[in-house]
Amino acid sequence: MTLKADITSDLSTFLNSNEFATTITYNSTSIVGIFDDAYKGINLATGEIESTDPQVIIKASDISGIEHGATLIINSTTYYVTGIHPDGAGLTTLMLSRDAP
Repeated sequence: MTLKADITSDLSTFLNSNEFATTITYNSTSIVGIFDDAYKGINLATGEIESTDPQVIIKASDISGIEHGATLIINSTTYYVTGIHPDGAGLTTLMLSRDAP
């Protein structure tokens, strides 16, 4: 027997701003996504550089046509898209930077 989950029908539940998601402004439109600004340490043998690695998971249909360099406003901070990673199941992870490209 094969079980197959239909994640596309459950995206609204997954991306609920009353749970884990946050409101994001993209093209003057409010959308929701799960934002993560995790610590990132890089050891260059001479010491560690500390930084963050911001990214957001968004419903692919909410960002149709998005391109590198697009801006998102999350928690009053402007981020620029540096990477676009669709998962093929209806979600896209956007890699972000606080610095303009």
